[in-house]
This record gives sequence, C-alpha cells and structure tokens, in this order.
Amino acid sequence: MRSAQEQALAYRIHCENLRATLRRLVDTDFEIILDTVLRDEVELQACLDVLSARPLCLVGIQAPLARLEQRESLRDDCAARMAREQLPHPAFARSYDLADIHPPMTLPFQLQPTSHQCPAEPL
Repeated sequence: MRSAQEQALAYRIHCENLRATLRRLVDTDFEIILDTVLRDEVELQACLDVLSARPLCLVGIQAPLARLEQRESLRDDCAARMAREQLPHPAFARSYDLADIHPPMTLPFQLQPTSHQCPAEPL
C-alpha cells in the first residue's frame, strides 16, 4: 500500500500529464472527448482552462448505485466497489451542461445551467 504522500504525488503527476496531453490536443483538429473522474475542483478547473480554447460541454451521468455497480462489474478496467466509493463524493453533485439520468441511458439529455460553453449542435 502506498503512503498518503506517495498517492498525492502520483495524483499530481497524473493530473500534470493529463493537462499536458490536453494542451497538445487542443491545437489539433481532433474532436476531444475526455472521460474522466476528477474529484478535485482545482484540478478539474485546470483541465477546463486548458480546454477553454475549444467549445466545451460537461456531461454528467447519474444513476442509482445498483446500476453503477452492475455497469462496473461488466468492465475490465474498473476496480470492484469503485462506484460505491466514488458516489458519495461531493464532486458527483456538481452541475453539468448536460445530465443523463439512468435508467435508461437515452436522449434527450436534461439541460442543466452552467458557465461552460456547450455547443448548440449535438457533438
């Protein structure tokens, strides 16, 4: 098990690498879809600042714990009980440009107010 100091350093390096990658992508013609869970508001804002040169739309997915655990069990890249550990965190109550409420995962999204630029046309 890593110490709290080692975990904090690993997270800081992860976030720095993420922002560096995003900086390189912003200057390309590629469409960017960033699927991540950033709980730290400062780190999230730092990523949003890097992406600010592009149209930006934050999408949140909300679902009951049972549905999240079901989805988690079907994925090879999710640790067991990750959804249970993440769900109560305040970061998951933040506002999004669009929110999809499960079940089911269908359009149309429910619009929620925010200060970000959400493209008028679907991506």
